[in-house]
Amino acid sequence: MQTSLDTHSHLESKMNPMKRTSTRSTKTLSDARRLVVSAKPRQGLAVVELAILLPILMTVCFGTLEVCNRLFLRQTAAVAAYEGARLAARRTVTVAQVQARCIALLQGRRIVGGQVLITPSGNALATLPTSGQLTVQITIPIAGNTPVSYVLNSTGSVTATAVMLRE
Repeated sequence: MQTSLDTHSHLESKMNPMKRTSTRSTKTLSDARRLVVSAKPRQGLAVVELAILLPILMTVCFGTLEVCNRLFLRQTAAVAAYEGARLAARRTVTVAQVQARCIALLQGRRIVGGQVLITPSGNALATLPTSGQLTVQITIPIAGNTPVSYVLNSTGSVTATAVMLRE
């Protein structure tokens, strides 16, 4: 049988949830023990989740690095082709000067094995009339110019072409 004092403390605890009673703290302590006991199987679950997700995360990270490197190679080829075509559009420039400028741009960005193809080549560039079309094509091999190659294939090459009219 409850006394009026017990009923009063029960009502007071309902009205003021911040006030702790002894029965509530005992219940909280048993809940805390139960949480500590049930945390150990959760650690095993975390290890399994890590084992499943870590390879996927690593593949995404290395794949992103490789894609960014391919974009760098493509941009480098485009810049070198454009600068070479811009130089070749002048009347006083030879094919050797255009090739040297393109190779210098590639070496400045630490590109190894880049090839430069200028059309028209040789004396045909010197005799190209005003408004004549000239083409500079840069080819960069992927194999020697990628620091990592875990996700994407490292064979093949990146090619960029710039076309301009003679001045």
